Order: sequence, then structure tokens, then C-alpha cells
Amino acid sequence: VVKPRRGTSGGVGITARVTSVKQFEKSFYLASLYDKYVMVEEFVEGENIRLLILQDQLLSAVRRVPAYITGDGRSTIGQ
Repeated sequence: VVKPRRGTSGGVGITARVTSVKQFEKSFYLASLYDKYVMVEEFVEGENIRLLILQDQLLSAVRRVPAYITGDGRSTIGQ
């Protein structure tokens, strides 16, 4: 994962699953548009859970699930 150090709310400037040098260079450039410091992290497959903790107290927990559609095998998404 390549992302700006700050200001990553909403996924802006973040690239996951970078698999080539060319993609890394593009991802690094994109992240640097949002912060002069760029973070590179290992991508870990699994659930995405965001916790909000203030003064050692859990205020909220959100399980983030990507959007998806279950089809009927016949209709298009537009139908």
C-alpha cells in the first residue's frame, strides 16, 4: 500500500496491491500530491475495521464492506 502520511480520509491518494516498479512509481507520485511524506506498507488481506478511541475509551467501531451486487444470472446491472 502506498499512501500519503496524512489526509488519507476517503482513500484519496492511496494505492493498494502494487505489483510492479512502474505502478509503484505512479502510486508514489500520486500520494506525494497530497503530502510531502509518503508511507509504504505491506498489504494485508482481511476485514477492514476502523476504531475510534479517545482517552482509552472505544467510541465507535465500523466494519467496512466493499459495495457488491448479487445478480440473478440474466439481468444486467441497469435492469
